[in-house]
Amino acid sequence: MKEGVERLKKAYEAVEMLKALNLPVSFEQQQELSRLENEYITNEIIPLMIEEFEPFFEEIKSERKFELIYSPEDGLAIIPKESSQVKTLPESRNISQGERDLSKYSFNGKGPFNKRRFVLEVIKDYVRTHPSVTLMDLENRFPSILHTTRINGVVRKYEDVMQRVVASPDLKKRFFLKPDEIIHLADGTRVTVHNQWGSCFPAFLEVAEQLYDIQKHNN
Repeated sequence: MKEGVERLKKAYEAVEMLKALNLPVSFEQQQELSRLENEYITNEIIPLMIEEFEPFFEEIKSERKFELIYSPEDGLAIIPKESSQVKTLPESRNISQGERDLSKYSFNGKGPFNKRRFVLEVIKDYVRTHPSVTLMDLENRFPSILHTTRINGVVRKYEDVMQRVVASPDLKKRFFLKPDEIIHLADGTRVTVHNQWGSCFPAFLEVAEQLYDIQKHNN
């Protein structure tokens, strides 16, 4: 993120200098400034917004506080439901506060673990049993597509996450960052695991079931 900020800052300063000297800003300079602004917003600001509002979007998805309507005149639209219209989820799917699914999982007799810890322990065990595994290998086995917030994915390089933490301190809450939670690969790479799973957990569980004997422990 720092490089993107610096490039954009220098572009702004160059334009301001030209204006201060009463010199024209060329069309090419305006285009380059616009390109840098769009690049910064797309690659850095929007991903940070997704991280910040991820829990909010998860709540919206689970409670369906909106509905789709269609008319030939107006086309498709999304509107919020009135509070009286919001249906209570069936008991087996109700994940409101106090009624969340708190099931735990074990693999190959290890555990049980809550969902976020299960993800961490599975990846730690996979690294332990595949000592030559690389970060790319982990991405292939546990691809970022398993999570809706793909910028965080499943596993990320520790140093990259800590650089992002500088600009977004709240990111610390979204990864396992304690010393005993950091995973060390044979090539010296340190990796950390995303700990926000919610409705994305079934996708990870499906991959884990291809590797291990999984057992669910209900409350």
